[in-house]
Amino acid sequence: MKNKLLDTSKSTITLLRSSGQDTSSGTSPKDIAIIGMALDVCDACSPEKFWNYIREGADLVGNLPPEREADVRAFLELATTTASEPEFQEAAYLDRIDLFDYALFRLSPKEAALMDPHQRMFLEAAWTALENAGYGGRALAGSQTGVFVGFSSDNEGYKKLVSLLAPGEAMQAMPGNLPSIIPSRISYFLDLKGPAVLVDTACSSALVALHLAMRAIRQGECAMAIAGAVKINFVSLETGVRSEIESSDGRTHAFDDASDGTGKGEGVMALLLKPLSEAKKNRDHIYAVIKGSAVNQDGNSAGITAPNAAAQAEVLLKAWKDAGIDPLTISYIEAHGTGTKLGDPIEIEGLTRAFARYTDRKQFCAIGSVKTNVGHLDSAAGLMGLISAALALKYEEIPPVVHFSTPNKQIDFQGSPVFVNTQLREWKKDAHPRRCGVSSFGLSGTNCHVVLEEAPAVEALSPNQDSLPLILTISARAKVGLELWLQSYRSYFRKSTGDRLDDACFTANTGKGHYHYRLLLIFEDRDALLSQIDTMLKEGINHRPNDGIFFGCHYIVPPGKTQKKPGDVTEMELESLNEEAGRLLAGYLDRRENDVLNRLAEAYVDGGDVPWTCFYSKGSFN
Repeated sequence: MKNKLLDTSKSTITLLRSSGQDTSSGTSPKDIAIIGMALDVCDACSPEKFWNYIREGADLVGNLPPEREADVRAFLELATTTASEPEFQEAAYLDRIDLFDYALFRLSPKEAALMDPHQRMFLEAAWTALENAGYGGRALAGSQTGVFVGFSSDNEGYKKLVSLLAPGEAMQAMPGNLPSIIPSRISYFLDLKGPAVLVDTACSSALVALHLAMRAIRQGECAMAIAGAVKINFVSLETGVRSEIESSDGRTHAFDDASDGTGKGEGVMALLLKPLSEAKKNRDHIYAVIKGSAVNQDGNSAGITAPNAAAQAEVLLKAWKDAGIDPLTISYIEAHGTGTKLGDPIEIEGLTRAFARYTDRKQFCAIGSVKTNVGHLDSAAGLMGLISAALALKYEEIPPVVHFSTPNKQIDFQGSPVFVNTQLREWKKDAHPRRCGVSSFGLSGTNCHVVLEEAPAVEALSPNQDSLPLILTISARAKVGLELWLQSYRSYFRKSTGDRLDDACFTANTGKGHYHYRLLLIFEDRDALLSQIDTMLKEGINHRPNDGIFFGCHYIVPPGKTQKKPGDVTEMELESLNEEAGRLLAGYLDRRENDVLNRLAEAYVDGGDVPWTCFYSKGSFN
């Protein structure tokens, strides 16, 4: 199996721990903030790119990417004796599942190659979510941070590949192919002390995992939690035989009269959760707030896999009560919405029953399903829906349902509280915050519903006259990673003109890991930063101190090595460099001399460990 290098630059641009003052009110002690987000779906490896797809009503279902098809064909030649030409199902496929930065996670190439891609990809997603929140590197090492992962995929395909290619490595391959190790791997790597839990309730696994993560935080079992999921269709062959829930055209036509099943999708995602009160105190960026949630079971229904409208209504009522909100303030439901003949009518019936406890109003709440864009991600589906809803809250828009033309005749939408949202809609705000619900109903009969609310408003303060200069550090494990980061920052800062540069710098400098290849940029404003980035992308990344661009790379050489290449440093030299960086920082904060700042920048790009939190602790804001 190929084991190509994936740099940490795949991480998304972090949106910011803010330095401003909160202007919101009405926070409940039970509220949980989503402060970090990572996802990889199709070729969308950032929340921003994914949001652009769904707001445009994109259909992400398609053919297996050529490079993945070549790998699957090679596997089939090894694993089967049939000579028939394989046909592959359409699905919302990930672009690549063979890329992994094993060195970042202190793994050998061999150990990484023996590891199921589910494990590898979730490890990267969890790491990315931490960086996205501004808690990258080893910022949470030793903390009471839990990990809760929804997963029920069959990983026998990769285990079979390992047995074929490395039959003598069964013992070494075992940890990398145990589902229970998926959440444990990031806990082990970062020395996280909170619970590490795998949840399998079939289709509702991921949302139930988030529910348990939230409960663990509320009960004090952990201070923060990573909630995530991963789903890969390792081999997805067209057999001509479809299950009762599979769509005939590979697409999900949720709530449409022509719907005959659900499409397939895959992806990996992770969220970092924290009590809202703590997130506000620490100035964390907040995507959305989890107000409440509930889980229940269908019990005795028409069949063990058949949904139960009464149970679905009850889980909504319990979630609303847990959230402590008026259900009439909910203006959007991200539905389970599988497009099955049985499931869709029962889901609307359950919603109608639940809302009927509070109102007889009709068609006041929009409903949609991200499955119409990306198919059904099985155990990861619930979290996919929640991320879609959280981004809708963030961007104040409700995305359109796709593959919808004629309402399902088995559903009385006119007599229900919901309407299918078929176009991109501005999410207008009333006297209360924007709120929505997210449903996920498992084939196992386990149902989950979560209530989300928009992030509290934050009013930024203006920097005082004694504010610190704008400094942005960028680092990666390879030079190409710096280039990818520069491209991402250029895109981000061109679009996000309302975000504060000092917040971005604060998060990048204090909340991310600092690796071998390093850039430090000193600039005055957004235009100057973009000019520096454009110069490097056009002319290459080089050391240009006169332009405020400092670049370097370093490698720690083992003791006893006599020959050193440029950039090599010994442990003793690095320790001395760290001490110098500390002295320079203290000197600059005392005297604010540009020459000292430039020397500090040189020490950083040479490999020095700059205590950036101290840089800001003097207070650059009122």
